[in-house]
Amino acid sequence: MAWNLNIHVIDVGVGDSSLILAGEPTTHTTRSMLVDGGLGEAASTVHNKVRSLVTALDVILVSHFDTDHSVGVANLLLADNLWHLCDLIAGVAVIGTGGIRQKTIAGVTAAAYAAASGAWGADVGGAGGPALAARTRVDATYTDGNAAAEGIEIAKQFDYKGALLVPPPVVRSRAARSTGVAAANAIEANSTADQQRAEIRWALFLALKGSLPAGARFDTGGIYRDTRIIDIGTVVAPAQNYLLAIQDKVRLGSSTVQVPGVNRPILSLPPLGSEVLWNGPVPANAPVAIVVSTPSASSPSPTGTGWRGQGVAPVTFNSGQAANDVSIGVVLVFGGFTYFTAGDLPSQGEDPIGQALVSRRLPDGRGGLRPKPLPDLVGLKCSHHGSDASTSDAFVGEVQPAVAVLSCGNMHDFPTQRVVGTLHRAASVERFYLTNCQYVRAYVPASAPPVAGVNQLMTPGNRSRVAGDNNPMNRAIGRHRGDIRLFTTREWAYAAASVKFTVSYWENTTQQMMVDEIELDN
Repeated sequence: MAWNLNIHVIDVGVGDSSLILAGEPTTHTTRSMLVDGGLGEAASTVHNKVRSLVTALDVILVSHFDTDHSVGVANLLLADNLWHLCDLIAGVAVIGTGGIRQKTIAGVTAAAYAAASGAWGADVGGAGGPALAARTRVDATYTDGNAAAEGIEIAKQFDYKGALLVPPPVVRSRAARSTGVAAANAIEANSTADQQRAEIRWALFLALKGSLPAGARFDTGGIYRDTRIIDIGTVVAPAQNYLLAIQDKVRLGSSTVQVPGVNRPILSLPPLGSEVLWNGPVPANAPVAIVVSTPSASSPSPTGTGWRGQGVAPVTFNSGQAANDVSIGVVLVFGGFTYFTAGDLPSQGEDPIGQALVSRRLPDGRGGLRPKPLPDLVGLKCSHHGSDASTSDAFVGEVQPAVAVLSCGNMHDFPTQRVVGTLHRAASVERFYLTNCQYVRAYVPASAPPVAGVNQLMTPGNRSRVAGDNNPMNRAIGRHRGDIRLFTTREWAYAAASVKFTVSYWENTTQQMMVDEIELDN
């Protein structure tokens, strides 16, 4: 099959997030994995990228629980949890639609209140149910507000035995009241049944979203309901919101609700050498993601472990950065194309892993081993945003990446001059790309003032590329984002003589997308 591979490094300002897509264009088959999600405020930015490219996300890999990697994921899933809760209620509320406007408002409001109270199906809309009772009671003399109020009062008179979806009575009433007018307006606009449900769902979401963190108040479209979650378990404690999110829960007021119908499988502590892009058999010639670092499951303190080869004991390390030591790292392999990404993994883990990658055969994701060790890495995602704790001279010299990518941000002074110098001096590195660069760095002409605006394409000897408009206001409307895309095809990745791929980014100097084509001899 003619697979291709896209790696989208998302400009989230502070933190890290990448979307990996394996695609088979002849059958329109896609396998997708999001790696990290930036800070909480980045969740909608990450979602916009995901939703522009896939209709459902297969995997989320959270490399570790630092806030600039995991809280964006938590907000993404909390928003999705509330979407599904609202959709469940909306699916019941449409039972009350039809007829004159005031009857619709009363029926939908009563049905929504009943659904939020734990009632379903015929219990809501059938004879003797709250929706029909409300529609019967109300006529055209009611105002919209009075019709909604009447629907709620009628619904309150029923005895509900199911699990409350919206426990606080005041919140339940507010949510139900918002639905009736939305449904009536949708009907008068000749909307379809699906459109009516969408209008009711959105009205509910607007009424309830105040219970979510500020960065989670957006419409996900429900595309994360079945997403598989891969993380580090309880080796380091995650934020409370992260646990709520992956347990398919949402907090409404002082109450926590389990959302029915959302069931995301969770894999914690993926084993070294395991394949995590596919949850099952790997199609022939498809890209794979092999785990090369993961937390120790047996150590009493947070300890990282690194892959050293089939049948060889893993390296263990405690660098003094416990939260970073336990980062999950993977190598993407697609024919001769290889790409390393490992969260905030420090050099104590990277260096021995790098030595193993070029001296021992990596698992192939299909139960065997690759024919030979990697000759070098094609792409390197610099760990820890280009901090001095990672991307050592020894590691870069060992794996010899052709291109490197850095997600920098505008905090913590990343990337450091030492890492930039390492990449600039490395003979193997043809280009290194930065999602932005807010600090003046030698060898990065387009870094922040006073040298911003220098033509990075025309500076002699420059191998750096700052992507996007380098705007420190990451979520500014209308800006050109610093996203970076690596792309290769089966034909390019499996060619006998060379490996070919492209790197795309917005170039501020020329005000257009640039596509760098890179070819490496095998």
